[in-house]
Amino acid sequence: MDYPIWNLAMGGGVLIGIVAITHVLVSHFAVGGGIVMAIVETMAVRRSDAALRQLARRTSLMLILISTVFGAISGVGIWVTIGLVQPAATSALIHNFVWGWAIEWVFFILEVATALAYYATWEKVRPRTHLLLIWLYFFAAYMSLVIIQGIIAFML
Repeated sequence: MDYPIWNLAMGGGVLIGIVAITHVLVSHFAVGGGIVMAIVETMAVRRSDAALRQLARRTSLMLILISTVFGAISGVGIWVTIGLVQPAATSALIHNFVWGWAIEWVFFILEVATALAYYATWEKVRPRTHLLLIWLYFFAAYMSLVIIQGIIAFML
């Protein structure tokens, strides 16, 4: 099957680079922000520090908006961009690493679900249960990073 060619004035590689770098910056915030939120809330619960826990609560909305919303949009943006610039290579990437991508999507869905549950359950569940949610979020975000890094390392 022949795919159509999408020629850009700036070049397809530059567009892929712009979208991918943006996504990588956001994904690092998702993983790093997850561990920071988990540590801050753990410290707040152990010390019974209401002010520190309130800081974690205020920050949780930013974590959700940046990591899950913008991260998901920029992640889809990568797939759209590489699909338009190099459709045959994108098809090969999907076919060669189908189980890796499937595992990554499972972790990503867990990441989004736990982030939303974490934000929605402030003061509605016990603090220990709430801690479990943010640590589960961090685990899912980190494992998503590990799977994608493994695929990229193999490709390189």
